[in-house]
Amino acid sequence: MSAVATALALAYLLASGVVALYALSQLHLLWRASRGGAEPAPPADGEDLPLVVVQLPLFNERRAVRRLLDAVAALDWPALHVQVLDDSTDETTAIAEEVCAGLRARGRSFEVVRRPDRVGYKAGALATGLAQTDAAYIAIFDADFRPPPDFLRRAMGHLLAHPELGLVQARWGHLDRDRSVLTRSLALHLDAHFGVEQVARSAPPLLMGFNGTAGVWRRACIEAGGGWHADTLTEDLDLSLRCQLAGWRLGYLDALEAPAELPDDVRAIRAQQHRWMKGGAQVARKLLGPLWRSSLPLVAKVQGTVHLCGGMVFGAVLLLCLITPALPQVRAGSALAATLLTPAGPLLQGVLGVLVLFYGTSCWRREPTGALALRRLLTTLPTFLVLSTGMALHNAAAVVEGWSGVASPFVRTPKRGDSPSDGALYAVPTAGLWPLLEGALAVWGAWGAAWAIAGGEWVSACFLASQALGFGAVALGRRA
Repeated sequence: MSAVATALALAYLLASGVVALYALSQLHLLWRASRGGAEPAPPADGEDLPLVVVQLPLFNERRAVRRLLDAVAALDWPALHVQVLDDSTDETTAIAEEVCAGLRARGRSFEVVRRPDRVGYKAGALATGLAQTDAAYIAIFDADFRPPPDFLRRAMGHLLAHPELGLVQARWGHLDRDRSVLTRSLALHLDAHFGVEQVARSAPPLLMGFNGTAGVWRRACIEAGGGWHADTLTEDLDLSLRCQLAGWRLGYLDALEAPAELPDDVRAIRAQQHRWMKGGAQVARKLLGPLWRSSLPLVAKVQGTVHLCGGMVFGAVLLLCLITPALPQVRAGSALAATLLTPAGPLLQGVLGVLVLFYGTSCWRREPTGALALRRLLTTLPTFLVLSTGMALHNAAAVVEGWSGVASPFVRTPKRGDSPSDGALYAVPTAGLWPLLEGALAVWGAWGAAWAIAGGEWVSACFLASQALGFGAVALGRRA
């Protein structure tokens, strides 16, 4: 028993250390972001401006396509051509053809580009569109985005003023932030990603990732990076890192917002998180070597590694979820085990403090008053932590798949669009055995929370209650 207890205590300490190191990297990003982001250049003015091709990759987006095309048609730019890169198998194609025909009748340059197959998924569609134009500037929007009319004026103004930039990425806004508990939690996370992480990573010498949409590329940058590749599920992160390794800089404008839709269904979040976690691991497997062989400063290599390997933190969280309910038995198993567990508590308390500071700073930047920022933090951070804990098993498995080279299709995040109904909206793969495993982890966490409360171990009790609620909600949840 003593050997088992020691091994479990060591695993618990290592998992706590991994989470703490990740939190330390986030604290570093928070410090860098505190120095401010890029000041936007004046909007591009006049009519003698370069051609911009807007690419709209679509796959079965019948509820969102009309809204997207209306927003793109309202963009204020004198030389604009729109490629609807449609791989759909439903009525999306007919809707897109109808709307584009009407716009062409009004003198607008809109075309629907169809491929014989969906090879390469989104990356393949973007590469196909790029091969059909010689435009020097390419803007990309996913189906759920609604860019404001002045988007290109502002993004291109910054890009034209900074020839060293190969991309200008805009911040994602949220059309449905207050739809549900899930959307509020996701909005909190995305606001911190853009308002802290992207601000920090866009400043040299760190490396920034393209978010796949709401950005304007310089074609020369795409070509210098080797073009779109379809060998990972996160083609956006892959290309952006290759471009920066080739010497280009990428820019981020926090002041430029492109509103978009958030998923409010657990199945949709599963699909999105699986793609992001597995894709990040695939890019890490592909580019960590070139990153560390590059001439970039050490801080860029370290933060780039944390960025690419960040999904591994879910493996550490899963390990904590498995061991924490058994901590009394582990401590009693041997004196060495009890000693090894001693520093884990302060490490995890420090992690919680960093999370409060990280997300609190984001709330303070987004809300007009400190009182509203505090209210948002207190009402949303707990639910976000519960959701993140509940996704630990699913996300950890996705990371393992990415590192092991297991292939899987690109599963898009379903869009609600303008439809208030649910219906057959979320056509994503079934969850299989995941709900059973997550349900077991929820029961295990609830059992552990009971002993923690009985023993007055309130920190462990809070974590285990979060585990029980999170895995239970993810296992049983559909919408919240």
